[in-house]
Amino acid sequence: MPVNAVVNAADASNLYEIPLILHEEGLDVEVCRILGLGARDVDLREWEALVERVEAATRPVRIGVIGKYVSLPDAYLSVVEALKHGGFHHGACVDIDWVQAEEAEGLLADGRLAHLDGIVIPGGFGERGSEGKIAAATWAREHRLPCLGLCLGMHVMTVDFARNVLGLTGANSREFDPQTPHPVIDLMDSQREVTEKGGTMRLGA
Repeated sequence: MPVNAVVNAADASNLYEIPLILHEEGLDVEVCRILGLGARDVDLREWEALVERVEAATRPVRIGVIGKYVSLPDAYLSVVEALKHGGFHHGACVDIDWVQAEEAEGLLADGRLAHLDGIVIPGGFGERGSEGKIAAATWAREHRLPCLGLCLGMHVMTVDFARNVLGLTGANSREFDPQTPHPVIDLMDSQREVTEKGGTMRLGA
C-alpha cells in the first residue's frame, strides 16, 4: 500500500471515506494486478452517496444501550453499527450512551435514562443484570421512551409487561428464575430434550 494512502486513511473524517481514499491511491488496481484479475471499471457512486449521507447526518440522537457487558463494547458491535446506520438513513448522528444494567434499577433509573432519546436492550445470557434490564424496560414504558428489545431484551420487556401491567406477581423468564410462578418466557415442550444447541456461541447458563 502506498505510504500516503495509509496516512490519508488515518486522517479520514469518517471510516466510510477510507475505501474511496484507497481507491484514489490505486490500491484496488494494484490488488487486482497482483491477483491477476485484470483491469476493470469501478463504479463507486453508491458508496459515495453513503459517505454523503454519513457526513450530512448531524441531528443528534442519544441512544442508551442497557447491557451487562458495557465494559467490553465490542460485545455489542453489531448493535452499535446497526444504530449508526439507522441514524445515517434518517439524517441523525447517533451518540451511544453505555448504561450498565445494574445502574438502571430503582431510583438510579431517573438519573441514567431521563436524558436519552431512546434505549436498546440487547441480548445476553444469565440472571446477572436481568432486574436492571427489566427496570429499564419499565421506565421506558412508563415514560413513553422508545425502547427496542433484542432477544433477551424482548424477554425483559415481556417480563415487565406481565408483572406491571397484567399484575402477574413474580413473573419471570425461566432462565432467570426456574421457580417463577409465571414463566412468561420458557422453552417450548418440543425443546426440552434438546441438548445440541449448535452454533459457536457460548450459552453460559
